[in-house]
Amino acid sequence: MKTAIFTVILLAASACAFAASDTTANYPLKVHVTSTHLEVTGVAIRQHLSASIDGKNYFLVSSSTDPFVFRIGDYQGRITKDNPKGAAQYERVYELKFSDEKTEKYNVIGESE
Repeated sequence: MKTAIFTVILLAASACAFAASDTTANYPLKVHVTSTHLEVTGVAIRQHLSASIDGKNYFLVSSSTDPFVFRIGDYQGRITKDNPKGAAQYERVYELKFSDEKTEKYNVIGESE
């Protein structure tokens, strides 16, 4: 009986470790959100974020029009679109993963130092 309980605990721990490493592999970037606000333009409401990603500061806007308040803090992220346009311009989209496993895409709309 003790062996069966130990086996179940060991398998559960392995599954949790695999899930954590899977998130890290699929969302390798640490995104630190420092400020957030909603912006109303016409009939659309968009979420705007200020975030630090890989030591650079970005201004991001959600691709969704669902109005929600975003909590500041750390999130996992990944680049889903990276389109350089010459030497000094680019178009980039980040996808952030939340603790409830939902994701949201954010377009880079600016940088700062």
